[in-house]
Amino acid sequence: MPHKIEVPSKASVPSLAAQSLPWEQKFCQLGFRTYCLSAAAVALFGSLILIGFFLLWNNAFSVFPSMAMFHEQPTIATIFGNLVFAPIVETGLMIALLEFLVRVRLSKLASIGLSALLWGFLHGTLAPMRFAGSIWSFFVFGYSYFLWSRRDRKSGFWAASLSHIIVNTLPTLVVFLEYYVFQNKL
Repeated sequence: MPHKIEVPSKASVPSLAAQSLPWEQKFCQLGFRTYCLSAAAVALFGSLILIGFFLLWNNAFSVFPSMAMFHEQPTIATIFGNLVFAPIVETGLMIALLEFLVRVRLSKLASIGLSALLWGFLHGTLAPMRFAGSIWSFFVFGYSYFLWSRRDRKSGFWAASLSHIIVNTLPTLVVFLEYYVFQNKL
């Protein structure tokens, strides 16, 4: 007698949209602006710690001979790209990837982790040091999207984008100051 394979009905499968994230209620109590600033701080400091470990590892094993983070002279176009264009476009692409991964039945945290790894690899192609910091930052941005998209997708998009803009501000400012102020090129 052949065995029948039972396919669960849609009603019996828990909705991925209903999955809760760790610490969700605590973070939502912060309010939107406070959350965006806090998420940016967590992303930035976590990234700096990971970049520090990456540099220590590279110094010990000399895997990457050049560890320059930025290779170009900062211009108005690169500053605009780093602070406005890239965060908004990257956030839109990240959200599309996250939504796709959730539709193929990955959990929200697994989707965030896979997306963060992909963005880390993409940023690592620009400079190896960016790999380590980008993974953590994009994990925080993905978490921010899912957390605030429960309210509405627009809030999720802006929670991730604003945190991304804030995180990009520090390295952009450092490069600008290093090139124009410390090298006296103003």
